[in-house]
Amino acid sequence: MDSLITWIAIVYHPPIVMSSSLFYPMIFLLTTAFIRFYYNNYFRLYHGG
Repeated sequence: MDSLITWIAIVYHPPIVMSSSLFYPMIFLLTTAFIRFYYNNYFRLYHGG
């Protein structure tokens, strides 16, 4: 859940973050982490792993 909160915080952060050259790399990394987190939970729930 922390990954989701962080992702939302970055996406809805004030525009000053958007002016940062790190904004898009951060979005990419956080989105990748979020997807990996989501699928890990998905497989744990539905495959008992």
